[in-house]
Amino acid sequence: MDYHIEFLLKILVCFLLSACIGVERQFRGRKAGLRTVILVSLGSFLFVNFSFEFPKSDTTRIAAQVVAGIGFLGAGVIIKDSKNVKGLTTAATLWCSAAIGILCAANLLFEAATGTLFILFTNIVLRSLNRRINLLSGKGTYNVYHFSITCDKKDLDKLQELTKEVIKDNEGRIDSTEITTLDNNDKKLSIYILDNALNDKLTKNLMNELSSKKEVLSISLNKESKKSIYEDEEL
Repeated sequence: MDYHIEFLLKILVCFLLSACIGVERQFRGRKAGLRTVILVSLGSFLFVNFSFEFPKSDTTRIAAQVVAGIGFLGAGVIIKDSKNVKGLTTAATLWCSAAIGILCAANLLFEAATGTLFILFTNIVLRSLNRRINLLSGKGTYNVYHFSITCDKKDLDKLQELTKEVIKDNEGRIDSTEITTLDNNDKKLSIYILDNALNDKLTKNLMNELSSKKEVLSISLNKESKKSIYEDEEL
């Protein structure tokens, strides 16, 4: 086969396979979407294909350097906050898309296509399995509590901020907040809190902290229900 035709065939296959991977990431709304995945794969393809044009060059070393470079790029899409690490799956997908480019450059098109199918299977089909495992283990299941306090109008902002801090410090979530004015012009702060079913320290600490404040006129905490929130490696 003519060299140029072979090159066009390989880069076209590389483009199409990486586009399939990128579409899934774009659909999920990830930071590294369609164009990023395609460019990573094409870049890997071009670097390795270049090494094949020079018989004396160390192709495996160039491929290894490409993989290392993709590692730095993948680190850029990983975000860590106080409780969660986001972007791990997208970073791993970028790494895998680089492998697809390398396989295409080596003219291993069947292997590249097979690898793409398994990448898509992992990101699409195993996503639901991942969800089921999390729910069965209790991860992602939250107790819903209705917490309310009444206070003087001038103390509302201070107590609301304190409540939010205690919830955050104890790894809870605020589902919704409502403020109402009572007949005597006092304020009632109502917060629906999501507390991880595996963690019971939030409610204890919240009641201990707020009940000790003299500005609080009344306080109540009632368990309402349970709520499941799907979380995977991206969240």
